[in-house]
Amino acid sequence: MEYSTKTYKFKLRLTQNQETLVNEYISTSRCLYNLALETRLYAYSSKKVNWNYYELSSQLTELRKEFDWIR
Repeated sequence: MEYSTKTYKFKLRLTQNQETLVNEYISTSRCLYNLALETRLYAYSSKKVNWNYYELSSQLTELRKEFDWIR
């Protein structure tokens, strides 16, 4: 059985303000992802502890209280 796939390509036309907000969201997401990855790797390499989503999520809640840019 063959499947045909369709793809669509869109280009967003954003205002300068919207573009700034999108870039901030992407940068924040990238930073938090890398921080969570680093935390998991460090915890596993030093203590042989494997942290799950819920433990990392609770740390994110604490980070939101400390840093305004994460909100």
